[in-house]
Amino acid sequence: ADFWELKVLPVLVVLVVLGGLFVVISGRKRAFDIWLAGYGLFAVLGMTDFYRWLHKFGHTVDPRAAITMEGYTPPMIGESVFMNFYITAWPGWGAYALAGGFVLGLLVWVWRLVGQRRSSAPTLRASAAAALVAALLLAGCSAPKPVPIVIGEDLCAFCEMLITDPGYAAQLVTKTGKAYKFDSIECLLAFVHEGTVTTDQIHSMWVTDFNEPDKLLKVEEARYLRSGMLRSPMGLNVTAFRTQKELEDVRAEVGGIEVRYADLLNMVIESGLIERVAAHDHGMGGGQAEDGMHGSGMSEDAGQ
Repeated sequence: ADFWELKVLPVLVVLVVLGGLFVVISGRKRAFDIWLAGYGLFAVLGMTDFYRWLHKFGHTVDPRAAITMEGYTPPMIGESVFMNFYITAWPGWGAYALAGGFVLGLLVWVWRLVGQRRSSAPTLRASAAAALVAALLLAGCSAPKPVPIVIGEDLCAFCEMLITDPGYAAQLVTKTGKAYKFDSIECLLAFVHEGTVTTDQIHSMWVTDFNEPDKLLKVEEARYLRSGMLRSPMGLNVTAFRTQKELEDVRAEVGGIEVRYADLLNMVIESGLIERVAAHDHGMGGGQAEDGMHGSGMSEDAGQ
């Protein structure tokens, strides 16, 4: 989908920030009133468009889809249950910062309205500056981020098997903040190769640090070791490390070869993983598919 809002919103945020800077510098009441009104209009239009999108999402489902939600509108804020899905929608820190900036500005406006005009220009500057700082937090807090992977509960978005090994889990985060979880980097790259999420929709991709499974590394920053002694869930046997030293320390114990991130996709394609998963209908074949792929002999020669 083409989310044109993602192109417009950054421009509007910049305009809000620039307007706030002008108010802080000038200390003019009229400029502050105009800025606050524009800020409020921005918020109302944004929320209206968001609700419109949610309504459209729930009322224009492809009739060929496996699950339909006729007449259902996901919640804008709060929690909801649809069939066997538990849906939650709570603002991120960036949204809180944006709302906080407007609330601070509104409090300043009310304060003036009730007649507290002492040192109006300095007070206005200080208050507008506080509102501006809250708005600026939006830029740093609202960037899409990876979400926790629940081992033993979450399914791989490519092969649809349970993610069971914390040392190999991976994740793709889109520009809209949606997170796709994978049981291994080979499934992540196979998913990208299939084009389910286009390249221009990808915000970031992450792999697990083998030495510290509770930490994620950006795929382009990690170091990769391929060794038959370290078996990954889908058999490509590629393990990620944070530093070159950590990789070399493990390599000294288990052997193997270092591989570049740029070469991993070709390795996945040549391994036949994509065709094998497709043959099993993306893991929907039950236990047979799991026995046939997880821990398979795909890389008997890995590390030799």
